[in-house]
Amino acid sequence: MKPDERSARQVGRACIPPRLTNPVTAPSNRVKESLKWLLLFGMALAIYLVGAGALRADEGWRLLFHSLTEALPAQDQQAIYAQMGLAISADGRYLLVPDVEAAGPVTIKASRQDLNGDGQDEIFLLGGNAYLSGGTGSSIWLFIKSATDQTWRMHLGFPAAAYTVLDERNAGFPDLRFGGMGWCDGIWRWDGSGYAHHRNVATAPGGCDHLARPRSLR
Repeated sequence: MKPDERSARQVGRACIPPRLTNPVTAPSNRVKESLKWLLLFGMALAIYLVGAGALRADEGWRLLFHSLTEALPAQDQQAIYAQMGLAISADGRYLLVPDVEAAGPVTIKASRQDLNGDGQDEIFLLGGNAYLSGGTGSSIWLFIKSATDQTWRMHLGFPAAAYTVLDERNAGFPDLRFGGMGWCDGIWRWDGSGYAHHRNVATAPGGCDHLARPRSLR
């Protein structure tokens, strides 16, 4: 190779600029890295929020049983709460009817009493709101724990403003008296497997007459 040709090639090589990082693909890689970290952060935040929401939802039983002077085991409270079909508000301050915002807060008072003397307390829940209980404003639920499978079973579940445990008994359980709107109280009696309506008691003259009239066929 002639000296002039060698010099020209060397000059040509010297004129080739060094390989630079691609100005288009480099920012893209940085964006991808940033997006990866943002995605990881978003997933972590979602997991946290879901967990916090589940925890809050589970804590509704605490509100339901806050009025008990003698605590019921947590697993029993949770089992009863699960059957009520209620939810806890977003701020954790009150109970509500799920997906019915207009229903408003649900206020319930819990009490416990051993009705049949077997050493296991039964649980009364009295409360509600106009959405659940109409004009009475409250309802009554009774939960009895089965001696065979240890599960809590719901009884009653109708509007009532107050209840009284009576002295009369049947099959080991006392009769229950319920008051509500008007002047007619209902007496419910245990039939061996649950409470059923037994008779009515007027709290004012003629208070139950409207219930005694035969239904019109027309």
